[in-house]
Amino acid sequence: MRKFDLVLFDWDGTISVTDELIVRSVWDLSDLYGLADRPSREKIVSVSHLPLKELLYSCIDPGDVLPSQVCEAYVRYACKNLVDGLAPLCDGARETFAALRRAGIRTGVFSNKDRKQLGFFSEYTGIAGLSDVVISIDDVKTPKPAPEGLLLAMKKTGVRYADRVLYVGDNTIDYDLAANSGARSAIVLYARRKLETYVKPDYLISSLAELTDICI
Repeated sequence: MRKFDLVLFDWDGTISVTDELIVRSVWDLSDLYGLADRPSREKIVSVSHLPLKELLYSCIDPGDVLPSQVCEAYVRYACKNLVDGLAPLCDGARETFAALRRAGIRTGVFSNKDRKQLGFFSEYTGIAGLSDVVISIDDVKTPKPAPEGLLLAMKKTGVRYADRVLYVGDNTIDYDLAANSGARSAIVLYARRKLETYVKPDYLISSLAELTDICI
């Protein structure tokens, strides 16, 4: 008997190795606006889980440029850098999605990425075609770790009980989302994120392939 009705995934660091893409895209933006000092790789990665505007303004000061224009420019660079191969899927991502769906478990993505980025990334990598639901920050009023996105995914997939949902992520914010929603949590170790000491997920996994044994 399957343990979960829906397995919902974070994107950055969980489904896709995006640190290099995010760093390069922020640096591209710094060059575009002629900023003298690029933010460090460590600084960018430390805020990569934030919604896009917060991420960018934590790293750069584009002066009088409208925030919407800054975000649009970043998204253009990010999509180009994805096509250039800077954000490969994590090992076993497609295979795990497919195995879960064969077992009758719904799959999906809920990320703090904007709709344009998440839509392009999920379509380009083939994850969209293996997902029952894809939810971006533009689909909710409050981003992670608020429960709204996870509850919306449940509604869209017809899942009634939050404890039948497993949320898979790489960061403290992902654990908090699951806890705030009443869902179960899995944290991937391969992203090597520094977690808050209170984080006690239901599962710690070293590869996405482990989810088949956990869920089925």
